[in-house]
Amino acid sequence: MARPELRELETILTLAKHVTRVLLILAILVVFGIALASGAVAAIEFDAGWITFEIPLRSTPAPTPADQGVTVVDSHPPAPTKRTKQGLENAQQSCQDAPPQRLQVGEAAWVCTLYDRLIVHTQPSLDAPEVTRLTPGTQVVVVGGPECMDGYTWWKIQDEHNLVAWGAEGGDEVDPYFLCPLK
Repeated sequence: MARPELRELETILTLAKHVTRVLLILAILVVFGIALASGAVAAIEFDAGWITFEIPLRSTPAPTPADQGVTVVDSHPPAPTKRTKQGLENAQQSCQDAPPQRLQVGEAAWVCTLYDRLIVHTQPSLDAPEVTRLTPGTQVVVVGGPECMDGYTWWKIQDEHNLVAWGAEGGDEVDPYFLCPLK
């Protein structure tokens, strides 16, 4: 049986370990808060084995291809086009409940969301498994589609690393389009 002094010492050491962890987390948050305020960081990602977290903190919109000297088509939606019963008559028409299509197979596009990463899937469906998330400003090539599903126009896209997946053209209440054409 352990002596009372050893149990007290074990309790004190355990408490000290927890206090140290809390202080470490607070110190990290303070450092990242200062970096965020200066505009030097866009997110906190931390993994110490015993705690893992990721907090998106972008205070300014992500850089776009336009920031890099590429001419970009306006990401605001154009006037609606006539929809057909099938939801898709040609590449210029829209899928039902989706904004007008602006992409075409073979052309370059970019992720034109303001903050959120674009979730791309194995198939043109919100229920299909996620492949990855593309950051705003990522350039892609449209290699297939369009497909109409879940109120979105889906395009098969390929990134610079030859990753091929399906992404929705757009949009939602924050981003009228998720993928915009490069011109």
